[in-house]
Parts: sequence; structure tokens; C-alpha cells
Amino acid sequence: MFTLLSGLVEWAASKEEVRLLVLGLDGAGKTTLLHAAQAPARRATGSGDGGPPKTRPTVGLNVGKLEAGGVAVMLWDLGGGAGLRVIWDR
Repeated sequence: MFTLLSGLVEWAASKEEVRLLVLGLDGAGKTTLLHAAQAPARRATGSGDGGPPKTRPTVGLNVGKLEAGGVAVMLWDLGGGAGLRVIWDR
């Protein structure tokens, strides 16, 4: 009985999660998109100044989480430099 109730509570409290891979050539604006999507959450918590994000070329991967319409969204921003493009198919 406990397992049934535990599963019901877990199901009711869970949110749908979506994972998005943001992929493109270097300088295309992937990291800027990630920061812009997170900007409303940063402003709400007071951790952002509201100005445009300052970004540097991504070396590797940036991961960001946000919530949109009751859905948890995880954004994976994979760098677009020539050295990183060889791992895109993996």
C-alpha cells in the first residue's frame, strides 16, 4: 500500500522535463540564446542586472535549466568551434 501511495505522490509532484540541444557553428549565438532564455529567472531572483549577457566562446558545453509553462527545460549548449565539431555526431 505504501508503494502505491508513494508512487502516486511522486507522479503528482513530478514535472515533465524536456531536453534541448542547441547546436550550431561558432559565433551563431547559442550561448546568447541560453543566457537570454534564463534572463527572466535571473531577474526574478535578483542575480542579473537586466543588461545584455556578456559571453565568451564556449569551450565544451554549457548547461542551463529553466521552467516554461510548467515544464522543466534543460538546454545543452555545445560549442561550435572547429575542434568541437568532430564530437557533434556522438
